[in-house]
Amino acid sequence: MTEASQAVFKAIAFFDIFAHPLTAWEVKRFAFGKSLSLFQVRHCLAELIELGKISQHDGFYYLVGRFEIVRIRHQRHALSIAKYKIARRVAGWIAGLPYVRGVAVVNTLAFDSARADSDIDLLILVKTGRLWAARLIVTLVVQLLGLRRHGIKIANRACLSFYLDEKAIDLTKIKLSSDPYLAYWMSTIVPLYGRPVFQKMHSQNEWQKNLVPGTWLSRPNFLRRVRLNKFSQGNKKMAEFLSGKWLEVLAKEIQMSKIIRNKKSVAGAPDSRVVISDHMLKFHESDRRVEYAQAWQNMIADN
Repeated sequence: MTEASQAVFKAIAFFDIFAHPLTAWEVKRFAFGKSLSLFQVRHCLAELIELGKISQHDGFYYLVGRFEIVRIRHQRHALSIAKYKIARRVAGWIAGLPYVRGVAVVNTLAFDSARADSDIDLLILVKTGRLWAARLIVTLVVQLLGLRRHGIKIANRACLSFYLDEKAIDLTKIKLSSDPYLAYWMSTIVPLYGRPVFQKMHSQNEWQKNLVPGTWLSRPNFLRRVRLNKFSQGNKKMAEFLSGKWLEVLAKEIQMSKIIRNKKSVAGAPDSRVVISDHMLKFHESDRRVEYAQAWQNMIADN
């Protein structure tokens, strides 16, 4: 197998973990470790089919013996349409709140592969120095709207577990030594509001460009994008002007008190599942990146 075909196979194998077959154009975008033209990709796909490594149906490419995931992709695409409507509604509310600079869909919904019972994962970028205040306000508003994931209320609820300020958009510090998931997570971010700040985030993560060099920042269609009118922009600026450092201090005290009382938290663990700082708040108690990396390595080991 050529180096180019290996790059193609690695991409198909990774997305197979999520029962998500790829089109030729998606393979071009997600080829691992090598930038390929569409012509090269089609040549590699033909080679892999000839070698008995992958199959093709309905324009989708998948590992041999995994025909059923084509049907799963079609089903999940239909589910994702409804989930994106909810995501846009939530993002519309969040975008108008003080200190919020960007809202994006991440994880499986970002590549239209969310299950019916899954939540809606959002990445929220905020003004530097106002992380705690932004999180408190966002949490309260989304909770009042009845759209926040909590307890057993998960499906179609917003998961607000990842906040970054503009000083923490380089994710090198939380990257694992072998971390294909984070590389593809970065590659599939879908900005609903604040695209410029996500472009800046992409530019500051050079490691991701090395792993997935053919990717680009998604641009959702206008029905999914959020824009603030002048009235909302004015209200947001006024709220930020009126609330100062005192709100950030108070918000941090309130939230840290709750975090400390949570005996089930893994906040003290020596890994990056949970990160608590004044620039990053990441609450992924069940971060499965190590598991995904191992599964992927096992799939590509003999190829």
